[in-house]
Amino acid sequence: DETVHLLGSEFKYARYQPLTYYEGESEQHERQSQRNMGKFMKILIIKRLESSLHAFRLTLDRFIHSYERVIDEFQKGNVYISKKHINKVFEALEGDNQEIIERLLDEDKAERLNAKDFSADFLPDLQRDYGILCEVRDHWAKVTRDQKWESFCEVLKSQPALKIGKLIIFTESQETATYLAGRIGKEV
Repeated sequence: DETVHLLGSEFKYARYQPLTYYEGESEQHERQSQRNMGKFMKILIIKRLESSLHAFRLTLDRFIHSYERVIDEFQKGNVYISKKHINKVFEALEGDNQEIIERLLDEDKAERLNAKDFSADFLPDLQRDYGILCEVRDHWAKVTRDQKWESFCEVLKSQPALKIGKLIIFTESQETATYLAGRIGKEV
């Protein structure tokens, strides 16, 4: 409940909507697109929490790393945005394809803006978000039992029909699917 509150109400998703802090000229639809990205990222991280502890931790680590990069660049005087490739980012997120997202970032398919052209709230909001991410990560690092897995494993072991033939599991996250396949192969 605390995690959902922090990520759903306290977290601003500033890193994913920098144009909403931009004081230079930009189109209204670009700002709205970035607000949508913030909302999309909120949905993504909550869905990962619902999917599996494993997927949530991996997503949380990516968010933290991303915030570290953005804060570091801001302190160097740069803010990078990608207006042109926002749809590719959405598609990659929807398909849970982090490789495409990283490639877009690595290929510098982004525009560099001067950090001085952003409102005074941007860096504090980035830092606050980063602090929340670290707090959530530290909280979940204390969790050593995967209760969802334990319950699922118990069902798999207690139902003989599930041991015959192939098992099909539907999940939102590719990371959860990979995680479950590995655990099932070892433990069931």
